Amino acid sequence: MTVLIVEDEWIIAEIVEQQLRTAGYDVLGPASNVAAAMKLLDKVKPHFAILDVQLRGERSYAVADALLALGVPFLFATAYTASVLPEHLASRPQLSKPFATSALLAALSDLQQRTEAEMGSQRGA
Repeated sequence: MTVLIVEDEWIIAEIVEQQLRTAGYDVLGPASNVAAAMKLLDKVKPHFAILDVQLRGERSYAVADALLALGVPFLFATAYTASVLPEHLASRPQLSKPFATSALLAALSDLQQRTEAEMGSQRGA
């Protein structure tokens, strides 16, 4: 499973990347801004994505919208609350910073289970 990381804080991106690789995930990125993330999405469709909201003066909403269009499940890893998110993104899963490895892996597991359940219900419809 490939996970896109969009995070502008180098040390956080490195830690998350290491946590995911140790857990057996392949990592795409990390991308530190919207343009870099979009470039990666032009090349590879990840299974999941983890997005920071604030990326050095820009917000990751364009990446979130691209992921929605591609059908890629994602979560926001941020210190912000859902109230800062646009209405169409406010219901997306969030992981509050700072977070432990166990919380990150649990959030990805929940995202995967939710995605599998949605796919199962779509097949049954």
